[in-house]
Amino acid sequence: MVAGTFYPATPSALAKQLAELFAGAERRTFAGPIRAIIAPHAGYIYSGQVAANAYKQIEGEQYDAVVVVAPLHGFFKGVSVYSGDAYETPLGPVEIDRKLSAIMAGKHPAVFASTVGHTGSGGRGEHSLEVQLPFLQIVLGKFRLVAMVMGDQEESTIRAASEVLSATLKGTNTLMVASSDLSHFHAEKEARHMDKR
Repeated sequence: MVAGTFYPATPSALAKQLAELFAGAERRTFAGPIRAIIAPHAGYIYSGQVAANAYKQIEGEQYDAVVVVAPLHGFFKGVSVYSGDAYETPLGPVEIDRKLSAIMAGKHPAVFASTVGHTGSGGRGEHSLEVQLPFLQIVLGKFRLVAMVMGDQEESTIRAASEVLSATLKGTNTLMVASSDLSHFHAEKEARHMDKR
C-alpha cells in the first residue's frame, strides 16, 4: 500500500535498492540466537541503511514465524492483529500465520483480530509495519507473519501487548520485530543523551 512512496514500487527497483543497502551492512557475531530486533520505519532513503544493518543480523536464519509490532500514525484503542490472509509487497505476498494470529488475538481483550490499522482509506495503510516486510523477504525468503498494529501507546495497551507476546512466544522459534521511529532530526550526541533519560 505504500510501495512507490516509502520504497520502490517495482520488484526490480526494490530488489536493487535492498541489494545496495545490504551491501553496506555488516553481520556481527552474537552469543545466541537472535529472537528480536528493532528496525526503523521511515522511507528507505532516510532509514534504509539502519534497517539493513538490523536485518543483516538474521540473514539466512530460520524462524517458525515472524511477529512485527508496529505503531499506528493515527489512533484506535488497543492492538489489532491482522485477520487477513496476506500482506502484499512488490516482492510478492507475505502469508499470515492465521493460527498464531488467532491465539494472540484471543489472549487479552485489548488485543483483537481485525484489519483496523492494517488497511487504510484510499488504498494507503500504516507504513510502519509494511516497510519491514521487503527486508524480511530478502533475508528470510518465505516466512509466516503475525502483523500487530498498536493503535495507541498507553501503558495499559503496552502492558497487554507485552503479556500476550510473552505468554505466546516464550520457548518458540519466533522472531519479533519492533518497528520504531528511532530518532528524528537530532544529532547523534543529542539523541544518545535523550535515550539515557
